[in-house]
Amino acid sequence: MTVTTASSSTSTPSITEILKNKLYLGNLSAALSVEEKQRLSISHIVSVCPNYQSTGPTHLNISIEDTEYDDLLINLPQVCAFIQDALDHGGRVLVHCVMGISRSSAAVAAFLMKTKNMSLSAAIFQLKKARPQVHLNYGFIKQLDVFAKCEFQPSVSHPVYISWKRRHIQDATRYLNYMADTVSIIPDKLLLTSEFPTDCTQSQSLLLDLGITHVLSISPAKTPSRVPPVVHHHITVSDSEEDLLMALPGICAYIHKAMNGRGLVLVQSMTESRACLAACAYLMSYERYSAEKARRSIQEILPLFNSTRTFIRTLDLFQACGCQPTLNNPALVVARDGLRRRQELADIPKSSSELQKTASSIIHDTGLDMKAFGEALTSISKSTSTSFIRIQRS
Repeated sequence: MTVTTASSSTSTPSITEILKNKLYLGNLSAALSVEEKQRLSISHIVSVCPNYQSTGPTHLNISIEDTEYDDLLINLPQVCAFIQDALDHGGRVLVHCVMGISRSSAAVAAFLMKTKNMSLSAAIFQLKKARPQVHLNYGFIKQLDVFAKCEFQPSVSHPVYISWKRRHIQDATRYLNYMADTVSIIPDKLLLTSEFPTDCTQSQSLLLDLGITHVLSISPAKTPSRVPPVVHHHITVSDSEEDLLMALPGICAYIHKAMNGRGLVLVQSMTESRACLAACAYLMSYERYSAEKARRSIQEILPLFNSTRTFIRTLDLFQACGCQPTLNNPALVVARDGLRRRQELADIPKSSSELQKTASSIIHDTGLDMKAFGEALTSISKSTSTSFIRIQRS
């Protein structure tokens, strides 16, 4: 039950009842409001932020910031003990941070896990049900998981805590790098990345932090099997340039449908050029960009992206087909024939080289004049190449 209307504004008191007449979750303004505390008979306060220092024995302060690097875990036993002692003496406890969204929510979730025998997911679910804006940062979610593994008694000497502490900075940095590697193509509509966490906790945190509603993965792609509540659509495409070209209209249609439903779409592929190609194709199909303008747009967003010849050729061909390529499209037929001819021409030197190697082996075994045979072979090779070119021109 929400006691006062929840608000994202830090100037408006916002308090949500978590345990009836016992435990409340709120923001800094609520903690500073004498009226709100008197109205709810708040006797104890837990401030999970540096903004409100302790005012006495009934006010516990845990001065941490809302970042993935901060260590809330080591303070959780003290928080839980403080809340439990207050409740045992008939008190009412308000736990708050600045917004009442991440730090204080993590502290209350820890108390529910320890005293109500709740799993991490069940505790967060209950908090979100009571206070929808609850949104723990990735670092705190991982710490709550470790809190349970420590049997709710983490300490500087606990093996599980030591193990987590050793990897904590690296793990948080990896997650933040995933965030940084996700770039916006169309603000609040279309995102792109070639890196996606396979760890379920990281992937769910990433999607929630960015507000993503739809994930479109294009092979090769590493995505977890479950990414609720996000809609996940995977497209498997072979290494064939033509197969990828033929898949683009479907990719664009999926993105357009999701965006029309006010969705935020993340396009992901381990091969960056494929994700970029999908984004460019969408800009061409629905934003009426030319192939060149689409390429320039991606290059401005991703300065280190290298537009290969294949990438450029595929986009140009997509444009030549009117963004609706088919197997019998004249532009595709011409391109396919040109590719076949290039491959045939490339095979000629290779065949001559292989023939020369075979002949060399035979000559060595028979004792023939190697120099004379080599000159003859070169003459034959030139003659064959000239004839082939004449055929192609005719």
